[in-house]
Formats: sequence, structure tokens, C-alpha cells
Amino acid sequence: MPLYTDPTTTRRPAESRAERPPGIYHADRGHVRTVWWLAAVLAGVALFEAVPALRYLNLATAPGWARIVLLVALLQLGYVAWAAVAPDWSTVWVLMLVFAATATLYAAATALAFATPPETPLPLGLEPIRSYVARWCAAVMLTSTLATYLAGRASTHWRRTVCRLQNTGR
Repeated sequence: MPLYTDPTTTRRPAESRAERPPGIYHADRGHVRTVWWLAAVLAGVALFEAVPALRYLNLATAPGWARIVLLVALLQLGYVAWAAVAPDWSTVWVLMLVFAATATLYAAATALAFATPPETPLPLGLEPIRSYVARWCAAVMLTSTLATYLAGRASTHWRRTVCRLQNTGR
């Protein structure tokens, strides 16, 4: 195999498969590109979710809610980076699960903010921002739900493609 391959040349699929060692799966460029675009979008969603906590980067003085928001955003960014480095349908599926868990967490926070009576203080130091909590959590829940849908759709489509290729012997 040559050390350098000109990326502008196109190969027929049969030639590129013949160069691959047997039994080793390689993702095609289209799926890899999809994962990279998805990773960029999901990183943007994670950064959007962290916006209100960014003024509390000193965790020693940050309220509890800011610590949790920053931790969740960092976990999401870690999984997004992992999916971008190791693109596969299963890593995209894990991304879907991570963003689904985030959407569920923010849905619970939205319900808590709506259900807590005004005279009862909110947990995790949310009382000073009480008027914004429900709306912000609902916005993050919706964006995380959209991210979950995008990752789930991409993963399912990719998995079906892999299964179809395996069944046809390619």
C-alpha cells in the first residue's frame, strides 16, 4: 500500500474493499463525516447548556446547580470527543443515551421548578435565579431532546447499513 494516496482520486468500492484486511470493519467516509458534523452540533448543544454556569468557573465558590451543570456539560463534551475520534454506529448510540439522560435530568429540574411553591426555597442554590430556572431548564430539555433524536437517527441508519452490508457479504 502506498504511503501517500491522493484524496482527489476516486476509487471504486471493490478496489477499496480489496485493500482492507479481511474481518476488519472500516467506516465509510460518508458516515465518518456525519459523525463529525453531529459531534460539532452536539458540542454546540453542550456549550449552550453550560452558558448560565460559565460565570461560576471557580468551583469553590460556585452554587451547587452551577457545579452540576458544568459537570454534565463536561461529560457530554467528553463523549462527543470520543465519538469524533472513534466514529462508529455504537459510539453515536452512546451519544444518544448521554443526551437522553441529560434531557431527562433537565425535564426533572423543569418539573421541580414548576411544582415547587413560591414560598418554598429551591434546592442547590437556585433561589436567586428562581424566575429563570423553569424556562432555562425547559429550553435545555428541548435542545437535548433534539440532540438525542439526531444521534439516535444517525446511529440507527448507520447500523441498518452495516447489517445490510453484512447480510449481502460485502
